[in-house]
Amino acid sequence: MTTHLNKVLERIAAILNTGAKTYPATNRHPDVIMDEIEDKLLTWAPVGIKSGLKLMSFDGRNGAGACTATGLAIGDKVMSVVGLTDDVSGNQADKFEATITVADQIQQSSATDLSTKDYLALVFHQIT
Repeated sequence: MTTHLNKVLERIAAILNTGAKTYPATNRHPDVIMDEIEDKLLTWAPVGIKSGLKLMSFDGRNGAGACTATGLAIGDKVMSVVGLTDDVSGNQADKFEATITVADQIQQSSATDLSTKDYLALVFHQIT
């Protein structure tokens, strides 16, 4: 399932990475498309995790530390991360924490300068 989700997220990243105000094939704003894709992800997901999936966009930073990702909660599981910039491809999850440790943040574990990069994460929030 993770490989399939990575491919879906890479397609989302490609759509959002057009730099245009609207996606050419549909003439719709990328945020609208992202909402629709998030809804579609929820229909594909097994029933037990549907309500816990979140798509979260955030910016990288220069060196390891906190990246702002408003809406994340302590304990959320990062399932996949893809780049939204041209020079970032494939799953980038190894550059960030796998489990959220600080609310509204994702910790960048990579010491590399990622401050010019934008990312999209698929996160699972366990509902208790």
